[in-house]
Amino acid sequence: MRSLRAPLHLARPGRRASAPRPCHRRCCATAVGALLLAASARCGAAHAAAPDSAGSGAPVQRWSALPVAGYSTETAVFAGAMAVHYPLPRPGARGSAVPLIAIASVKRQCQLALAPDLYAAANAWHLQANLSARRWPADFYLPGNDPPPGSWRYQTDGLEMELIVQRRFGAHAFCGPVLRCWWTDIDWRSGPSPPGLRGAGGGLLTSTGFAATWDTRDNARAPRTGTLLAAGASLAERWLGSDFDFVEALAQARRFVPCGRRQTLALAADLRLIGGQAPFSAWSTPDGVMQLRGIEAGRFRDRHLCSVQAEIRRSLGLRHGLVAFVDAAQVAPSLGTLSPGRFHWAAGAGGRYALNPEQRLNLRLDAGWVNGGIGWVFRAGEAF
Repeated sequence: MRSLRAPLHLARPGRRASAPRPCHRRCCATAVGALLLAASARCGAAHAAAPDSAGSGAPVQRWSALPVAGYSTETAVFAGAMAVHYPLPRPGARGSAVPLIAIASVKRQCQLALAPDLYAAANAWHLQANLSARRWPADFYLPGNDPPPGSWRYQTDGLEMELIVQRRFGAHAFCGPVLRCWWTDIDWRSGPSPPGLRGAGGGLLTSTGFAATWDTRDNARAPRTGTLLAAGASLAERWLGSDFDFVEALAQARRFVPCGRRQTLALAADLRLIGGQAPFSAWSTPDGVMQLRGIEAGRFRDRHLCSVQAEIRRSLGLRHGLVAFVDAAQVAPSLGTLSPGRFHWAAGAGGRYALNPEQRLNLRLDAGWVNGGIGWVFRAGEAF
């Protein structure tokens, strides 16, 4: 259970601890992302509508489809396509979405992901899933909050399935089981793997657990008001078929405060803890997309993770918006070594384009200063 939600990653942009890239390549990500945001605003054929099932006669958007492309340090140039299906909601129900994304990069990285997020029976049930397949060359850095320079190049071939089913109790409480199965095969391209690294060859990870949520948000995808408190734990054991025995615990808090008619202050905090004999691929790390935006995933990796975030979100109309953000995160081998003075920081701004204004499913482009350079994020959905 890596998260209590199943995010849709278009890419894992970031910055390696090496010599800075030329400025024109960094600007390429902004230019491509900005062009895509502008093009999608004019691409009316990419949105299919159907009559409102509530009987109002107003059209309800059922599909979004568009190409995606960009540049990041981890992927170099990448391109692909994305489609989102919106099942017809019942009156008063939260909207559901079924996104599908396929991308490939010039570094021979490729990923196919399906991430349905469904509400049913007048919000009595909430189902989230993540089904993905990927071939992903990447860099491994030694564990720690301040790892030494240098990395190992490796490639992961993997299949992942995650399922979260929650039942509503009362007005705002949800709880239910979490199931996860993750198979990986790892090939070290730059020679032998680091000595003593658990899970260096990959393997099968299966876990089961429980998640509980208190949710008063007015919208699940881009809230303007409300609070989210979530906690969960999962257990991977050999009797479940797993090659590794370990436990994971995750706590999340979100708060959204309206500041006038068009602005929202958004706050977030996450704490992820790992115990037992976990493989390195299951250790905690800011992913650079949802946390510490722009960092390369795995650049800072250890057992435990603490992350805090703040955003000001400004609406510019029905489909467009701007965001200014500050992210901070740190990793540690034990709870006692987490410290206020050990955070890594990212700060920046971004643009938003609503693929579906009614359900507030946004396409976002963020640029931030992180780890001594500029990092980029281009994906569907808010960071939190």
